[in-house]
Amino acid sequence: MIDLLTPDTAPVAALLIVVAMFALFVSERLPTEVVAMSAAGLMLVTGVLPQEALLGVFANPAPWTIAAMFILTGGLVRTGALSYLSRRVADQGEARPRAVLAALAGFVIVASAFMNNTPVGVM
Repeated sequence: MIDLLTPDTAPVAALLIVVAMFALFVSERLPTEVVAMSAAGLMLVTGVLPQEALLGVFANPAPWTIAAMFILTGGLVRTGALSYLSRRVADQGEARPRAVLAALAGFVIVASAFMNNTPVGVM
């Protein structure tokens, strides 16, 4: 950790890092996970983010659940299962939109009983 930041400059450094993250997210030059992890590492190295706070994030199950969902989604995309399912839903959505919305609502209700609500909302 570098102790170059004073209590007055730490918020400015954090704001600059967040603005840079936003610009990189919008430009999509780098993958989002690379930008997020790099920003967290930069905040940790500069001393903006205390080490205990970073470790506290990894103790929360919500980020792990979201990370697992990214892995599952990547598998569904690469195998073609996601495009198959989305084509089926789109075909049904044109013919019976209320039934598709009811099925989606039912899935969310059932999934939220077993999962953290943050990943269900992301889905």
